Amino acid sequence: MGVIDPVFAEKENTGKISASAVVIPAYDEDGRIAWELRASEVTSVGEDRYLAQDPVLEILSPDQTSNLAESDQGVFNLAERKAEGETRMTLKGSGFEAEGEGWSFEERDRAKKHRFTFEENTRIAFEHPFSELLAGLPPAPPNPLLPPTQSSKKKKQENTNPFPSIAYAERFEVISLKDGGHQFLLEGNVSVTTENASIFCESAEIQLSKGSDGDGEVSGIHATGSVNLKQLGRECWADQLMWDANDSKVSLLGNARVMDDEWGEATGEKILLEKGKGRAQVIGGSQGRS
Repeated sequence: MGVIDPVFAEKENTGKISASAVVIPAYDEDGRIAWELRASEVTSVGEDRYLAQDPVLEILSPDQTSNLAESDQGVFNLAERKAEGETRMTLKGSGFEAEGEGWSFEERDRAKKHRFTFEENTRIAFEHPFSELLAGLPPAPPNPLLPPTQSSKKKKQENTNPFPSIAYAERFEVISLKDGGHQFLLEGNVSVTTENASIFCESAEIQLSKGSDGDGEVSGIHATGSVNLKQLGRECWADQLMWDANDSKVSLLGNARVMDDEWGEATGEKILLEKGKGRAQVIGGSQGRS
């Protein structure tokens, strides 16, 4: 494969520049490869704009980890370092796999390196089963809302679902951060389902950080708008839900209500779900048995 260059690429009868088996690298300010586009064929469709067939976009982070994006077709603006396409794209990174249609890509500033946006038929799968950290309820049988087990190179043992946590939304953005982590911004009919917990809301922000083994792990969730958290033996409602993996509690904020099979009902402006105890602490409100 070669590197496309407008000077050396062949011209079709239409005057458009075209090349096959193409590799196009892009460099950062330190002269290192920031990302690399590979395609079976590239045709110019305007100034610095190229239609790529079977594009594979590999994005490299300073820590040497990479994201790999694949689609059937896309238009790339090399000068502005942007791209877009209508066909389905799959984006794979450490600890996650995202996909959707109506996608776009742009290179960002130093703090937030790259951004992918998916507008239709979206899905994000996470390798991290973070439900046991989510207020610490005991493990439950497999969630029927999750898809059947899929194959993965990162399987740690046989018969283990490589993606135990799944998120859906009308649209979402994936922002790759300089430290190797990722930020996911989901909008519209959001659902986040893991092994023994499901969150439904209008929008959500999910943080994915590098774990101790170097793989991506869900480290935080901020859900807003008609939030509904369902767990084994308990259901919660609130205007907002906040969870940090470093903390031991889930915070329910605004019109919060908890219905627990064992402890009863609790309502308040703020309710804390305590990890490991399965109890709800009401701050400013009323409670039943808690």
